[in-house]
Amino acid sequence: MITALYVTKMESRKFVRNNTVGTIQINHNITLKTPRVVEKVTMFGSKNVMTIDFQMFINYLNPSIGEIMFEGCVDYYVEKPSDIIGEWENGESDTVNKIKSDVSNNLMGNIIPFAAMVAQKMELPPVFPIPRIAFGKPSEKQVKKDDTSYIR
Repeated sequence: MITALYVTKMESRKFVRNNTVGTIQINHNITLKTPRVVEKVTMFGSKNVMTIDFQMFINYLNPSIGEIMFEGCVDYYVEKPSDIIGEWENGESDTVNKIKSDVSNNLMGNIIPFAAMVAQKMELPPVFPIPRIAFGKPSEKQVKKDDTSYIR
């Protein structure tokens, strides 16, 4: 269970003065580092939690027009954090994969909205697809031609 998310560093860069018109590929990359055990004071007393450091990159590619980067850590509570860290260091396991998925999805859900505001201020495209709304019933030709409209 994730108990805390801390962002310790945020950087954004724009490589071009004007945005390029056309299709831009946006990549989201998350790197999770090996966790460490940290003692935290909770309302239930002192508990050992895993602290997992992360880096999250949002890259605007083809052409390369900018990037947004976040660094920080996540506190994750499990009953025996030392055992999980041992599994993490020894390779993949179902438990480690579940924790990595939980942390990555939590990062996406919490950081992407903030990254969208940063992208807007930097005049970069949104970091996630904005829905294209189409009223009426589209013809078969329109559906095949414009598959970016996913709200009907």
